[in-house]
Amino acid sequence: MSSNKRNDPDLTVNVGEHQLIVHHRYEVLTIFNEVLLAITFTVGSICFLISKWEDIAAWLFLIGSIHMGIRPFLRMCRHIHLRKGRRNLAKHMSSR
Repeated sequence: MSSNKRNDPDLTVNVGEHQLIVHHRYEVLTIFNEVLLAITFTVGSICFLISKWEDIAAWLFLIGSIHMGIRPFLRMCRHIHLRKGRRNLAKHMSSR
């Protein structure tokens, strides 16, 4: 098993008689976030074209900006994982 597979296990969701299996869940979350980002900024841009919808457009741009801030967090989560510590940590560190 590769280290990448071990750090990002599949996510399995049972839906009735079927199973939804998500491989590389952090990559899928990143793609989903970027799709939401694109939709938010596109709709916000359209709303700016209609003067009475400018407030909605401003909120959509704020939401889009938050999605942009989530991007580096998701990338970082792909590389950093928290797991239960080793019982013999001192022995493990000395063997390096």
